[in-house]
Amino acid sequence: MAKCPVCGMDYVKGLSEDEKEHRAYHDPFANGVPGPPVKSDMVVWKTLGERITVVTGNSPLPQRIRAQKTGKVAHAEVRQDGGIYCATEMPDIRDMHLFLYYVRNRIVGLAIFERRRNVWLATWSEEAEPQPKEVNDSRGIWSLGIIWVHKKHRRRGIARRLFEEGIAYLGVDRRSIGFYTPFSEGGKAFVRSLYP
Repeated sequence: MAKCPVCGMDYVKGLSEDEKEHRAYHDPFANGVPGPPVKSDMVVWKTLGERITVVTGNSPLPQRIRAQKTGKVAHAEVRQDGGIYCATEMPDIRDMHLFLYYVRNRIVGLAIFERRRNVWLATWSEEAEPQPKEVNDSRGIWSLGIIWVHKKHRRRGIARRLFEEGIAYLGVDRRSIGFYTPFSEGGKAFVRSLYP
């Protein structure tokens, strides 16, 4: 029995059925989730060979399944409690919006924005010993729950593009966005680059 270091799947090397199953499972982790353009894509940004689509709780099921598959690949690295996204989850007051970044026909980036009604305000100087102030907003404050970019596509501005296109689509000012914590090291560096 072997464990793949990229996708985490256990399989028997040399057993053709296991190797075939492993190749199919492994592909999205190694190369991004397959995502050829379809009519139901809600494209919010596009350039040569790259695009961003938005998926909500009211999007067609195939779009939500794409988002779920992308969340599964991101989760292998991010390890967020309870998983990242479920395609069959009913829309709720969080009004989740998932932005998927495609390079050619592979999804290599994900940003999830949601409305949070209870948030805490803290500054970077309070990082060591936070003394956050609770803020309640009955409408909800748009917050970035997760942002992830496939390892092969990092350091190309994809996370920033996802963030900028997300807030533009939602019609919110960057100063009013909340961020779900705790941050990974990469996440902290990203947020610090946006808000020094």
